Amino acid sequence: MKWLSWVAAATACAIIVPLVMAKKTPEDRWQGFYSKATLEQTAARSTPDIRAILVDDIPKILTAEQRTRLSGVSIEFPLESPEHIANFFSDPKSKRVVMPVSSIRFLRDIAVAYAWLNVKGYDIQPVSDYLALIKYQWPDSLQNTAHTPLETLGIPANALDETAVAERFQSLFGSMIVFILGHELGHIYHQHPGYDATSLSQSKRLEQDADAFALGIMQQMGEAPTGASFYFFVLAHLEPFVGDSDFNQHQANRTHPLNPPRIAAIAGNIKQNAARFAAGSTNRKQTLAALATVSDELGNMSCPPPLSTKERHTVSCLLGDEGVQAALRKIGLSTRVDMLQPRRVGELAKLPGEDSAVAAIFSGIFVGEWIDEKAVGLNTKMVLTRNGDTVTGTYTVGLGAVTLEGKVQGNDLEYTWRWGDDYFGQGKLSSQQQGKTLTGTWGYTKATTGGGTWQLTQQ
Repeated sequence: MKWLSWVAAATACAIIVPLVMAKKTPEDRWQGFYSKATLEQTAARSTPDIRAILVDDIPKILTAEQRTRLSGVSIEFPLESPEHIANFFSDPKSKRVVMPVSSIRFLRDIAVAYAWLNVKGYDIQPVSDYLALIKYQWPDSLQNTAHTPLETLGIPANALDETAVAERFQSLFGSMIVFILGHELGHIYHQHPGYDATSLSQSKRLEQDADAFALGIMQQMGEAPTGASFYFFVLAHLEPFVGDSDFNQHQANRTHPLNPPRIAAIAGNIKQNAARFAAGSTNRKQTLAALATVSDELGNMSCPPPLSTKERHTVSCLLGDEGVQAALRKIGLSTRVDMLQPRRVGELAKLPGEDSAVAAIFSGIFVGEWIDEKAVGLNTKMVLTRNGDTVTGTYTVGLGAVTLEGKVQGNDLEYTWRWGDDYFGQGKLSSQQQGKTLTGTWGYTKATTGGGTWQLTQQ
């Protein structure tokens, strides 16, 4: 298979994921996410490679019967898909695959970001936070600021010049392209009917048929689906979650389900056929290990509590666990663009105002523990700015940013806090050791207690 150009890429399809976003929005919501010049450049450099995979590489491994049924397949690359940032689809009747360049570019950029952060030893949590951010805040809060993946996540423009990064990117992206094209060919091969004429149970079966066809194509090619978990991880972040305004409508109307049973079927296929997928690999042992990781990252159908950190990040749990979804909603609604720069594993995001913070009583940077009502403590960082008796600030426990505002009365700060749109309350902090330590309580809605406690030290 051809090595993809630096912007070459692929990914997603409306038949795989015709997503409805978290808010009711116009059909042109995603128009203008990338500039026209960027999309034209991407089209010039990426579409020849993608077309070659469909026209040259895949036909070589098809059976005679498959080749006959798939003869005459065409592919189109419109510049933009205004209704969704990851919208790819096919029309079985006309044997046409459609891959908007805006979607190609978006998922290419996400893969570059993931590869660079991974190779450099940085935390990949900002990738998840970024997906939540654009899901809930585009275009309302982001249209006039940095918002595309590489600039927002602080990835250098020459990231793919480094061999290790380019190889990691290719292992993610190259396999995604083959899977997506194979999935669309599966719909065309089976001549699946339009989904407006099928029930939800039928559409689930059709999607799994197309997935199985794609994985079969990859086996025939000796192409390991090493990007499968990353691909569905991205898509799962963009699904409507329980509690989103359009969740019920999406559940009722969706025709191309992305759900735990479908993900579990893909994971099972990869696990069962790992040796066949690795047949064409130059490093079979390494590929088998990578496929085992992919299967684990996809997860199984159930997410019984309590979930480990690893389980919370499986695709199945992103799709099926309401607690995981609630956390991502908090992140999406409260994260700010300047919090997504590269950071080491375990390091909290940089907060607004951190660089200019002045150490004083109820002013500066504080670190310590945020403890909830169940006595579960999380590492936290708080940045406070004081102007007279008024204090404003933000803090994080690794799930976006919480804003606060309050008044100083003696050695106490009484404040209100807000975390996204759904969570808010009040609290009280007391200063000791001339402002070097803060202790206090917090509560929900109008209460200053009952939610948890604080233990903070000034940096």
